[in-house]
Amino acid sequence: MEDTEQSVEPLAPLSAAQLRALKAICWYQKKYGLSPLQRELSKMLGMESPQGCKTLLKALKKKRYITIEPNKHRSLRVLVPPAEAARRLVAIPGL
Repeated sequence: MEDTEQSVEPLAPLSAAQLRALKAICWYQKKYGLSPLQRELSKMLGMESPQGCKTLLKALKKKRYITIEPNKHRSLRVLVPPAEAARRLVAIPGL
């Protein structure tokens, strides 16, 4: 009998900034019932440019903490709750 369970790779660790962004997305979703726009998330995180936010979102998506539907506003979906993600926090020397 074959083992039909798929092996799931562990999630990659998060930086403090990535965890902060994930928490902000969850907070916004809980408060407003929808996902923040990148511009709104940038403002919540105190970023002057949306590009920094875009970089964080790409990293969270690559690490499989969120999904983003292409060409659709407010399509962020959190796959891993911040409490679980916090256990995967990694310190970056020099920051």
